[in-house]
Parts: sequence; structure tokens; C-alpha cells
Amino acid sequence: LPARADISEWTSQCWTGLSKQTIVSGFAKAGILGDTRQAGDTSGSEIKRFESDIV
Repeated sequence: LPARADISEWTSQCWTGLSKQTIVSGFAKAGILGDTRQAGDTSGSEIKRFESDIV
């Protein structure tokens, strides 16, 4: 089985060529995106805090 890091890298590489709207539409069509609010600018410290909350 491929490692999670490899799968993440493959996904990232594929998504690079897609518009944000295409990605959002794909998740919405699959029924796994319930919140389509726009994200605002977030500082690096806020991102680190969110990451630590998730992990």
C-alpha cells in the first residue's frame, strides 16, 4: 500500500492544475462538502493553532 504522504503528494500534484471551483464542485457533488463558506486570510500562527487542534 502507498504511504499517506505519497497519496497526499499525488493528490496535490493533480489538484495543482484544477481551479478552486472545480475542486469545491467535486466535493459538493460527492456529498462530502457541507460548508462552502469562503476562507479569509489566515496568519501563520492561526494555521499552526488549527493544525495542533486537529492533531
